[in-house]
Amino acid sequence: MTDPRSLALPAQEESTLLAQQWRTLARAATFVAILTSPAAFVWFHKHQGWSIGWSILATITTVAAFRGLIDLVLRRFIPWPSLFGTDDAQLKEEDVVNRRRAWFWRFWYRLAWLGAIVVTLVYFVKVLKHGTDDTSWLGTAKSMLGSAFDAIGTGSLWMQLLFFGFLFIGNFMIFMGPLVLMGISQIRGFEPGDAEWGVKLDDVRGQKEAKEEIRRVVSLWQSGEHFEAAGGKRERGVLFLGAPGTGKTMLAKAIATGFNSPFVTIPGSGFAQTFIGIDVLIVRFLVRKAKKLAAKWGGQCIVFIDEIDAVGRRRAGLQSTPSPSLEDYLFFGPNGALNPTGDMILETRAWRERLFAQRAPEPRSPYPGWASRFGSIVNQAVPGGMFGGGGQMALNQLLIIMDGIDNPPLSKRVFTNKLNQILDASYIIPRRVRSRSLRLPRAKPRGDQIYFIGATNIPIDQLDPALTRPGRMGRHVWFPRRRSRIASTSSTSTSERLRTIRTSTGRSGATRSRASPRATPRR
Repeated sequence: MTDPRSLALPAQEESTLLAQQWRTLARAATFVAILTSPAAFVWFHKHQGWSIGWSILATITTVAAFRGLIDLVLRRFIPWPSLFGTDDAQLKEEDVVNRRRAWFWRFWYRLAWLGAIVVTLVYFVKVLKHGTDDTSWLGTAKSMLGSAFDAIGTGSLWMQLLFFGFLFIGNFMIFMGPLVLMGISQIRGFEPGDAEWGVKLDDVRGQKEAKEEIRRVVSLWQSGEHFEAAGGKRERGVLFLGAPGTGKTMLAKAIATGFNSPFVTIPGSGFAQTFIGIDVLIVRFLVRKAKKLAAKWGGQCIVFIDEIDAVGRRRAGLQSTPSPSLEDYLFFGPNGALNPTGDMILETRAWRERLFAQRAPEPRSPYPGWASRFGSIVNQAVPGGMFGGGGQMALNQLLIIMDGIDNPPLSKRVFTNKLNQILDASYIIPRRVRSRSLRLPRAKPRGDQIYFIGATNIPIDQLDPALTRPGRMGRHVWFPRRRSRIASTSSTSTSERLRTIRTSTGRSGATRSRASPRATPRR
């Protein structure tokens, strides 16, 4: 009988002990690899005749590759330690470094294995053609590497790659360029000093409550550093809800004027494009333009999306499904009985519709059978077709962009991560010397403060909840419809005039109708 204790999950103490043993084994393997490095240096420098600099570089690469091979072999037999719940920060940091090293050398050894397979195939072809006298595997590998280095050194390969890039971009611009340009043309940017920039908060009349709420929201935006210092995330957006003509766009421009920052606007219909993927490009271009203007004008920018309901409606998976009826559970036989025996029938409207739909003939396609089958294959290859998916991809990209505003630039992140990865994979340069780190610090964001303002005139429950949640557009400001005094006076005078005309017309008609029977013609 199997002991139930043998089936138990490994305890936290066992995982911690395994991690400590891994640390000891890794340090011992690194020490042995460093001890054997002089032999590799002597072989490269004396036997191969390389210079001291190239010999040192080749020695470091060889020792690191051998150390990585040992690590990969040991990982095949010894499992990774699970440090969930461990409070030792040093163990966790070493575990991250070890996993990064294993991934790095696993990639290069797989690439080397693929190269060895290609060289072997070429070697077999040469053996079949020329025999084994003048052909060797190492000679084939050296000739192939020499040809590759010659192609890289002469520049012909780079010219071909550059030419291929130009052809790719040219074909894309010919086919998709006009559509992309039409979408980008709807993005308008207003910088401080433009003719349509400079609306003040006092210029917005009749929305006192909305302006007070906006002042509170702006104070939260300006206090974002305190939220980040406390471990939270700053507010990034606000949603304007109100009927058309209530001053939503004007108030958004007033906010940009108050910040003394640029203002980027786009209608919600600008994200609706013909082909799938162009709406995503429009979103990325919108944020890129906002970041460029923010970097130009002190790190702040306002993005205003008018009629955001065109892109931010509730997604299809979140739509409210109709409540099931009795016929969905009790519908038996060709006549739709309530029981399996078929002797109880309840005639309702839903029963009739279900029965008619069941007895209706299947619609026949006007196209031949091969065309229908070909269309089904195309639809399977391209889900949803080539045409736009109703703005769902644009909404998904917009949600991701709003969460990723605080991310560091991609080039800076890639450079920092790759350089630290190479230093970790060398096994020679330590990660820390006492309390000082020998790695590049983590990439930090540029500090651009980009705020999103959306405006719509539909109920908020029709928008996607992922868009209106806190952190994105979690602050909601309602704009009630108000009549000005002049409009109310003019409407009152107009209504009084209409009432007077109707009254006088009614009275004259009544007088004529009463007087007509009394009138008698004279003879």
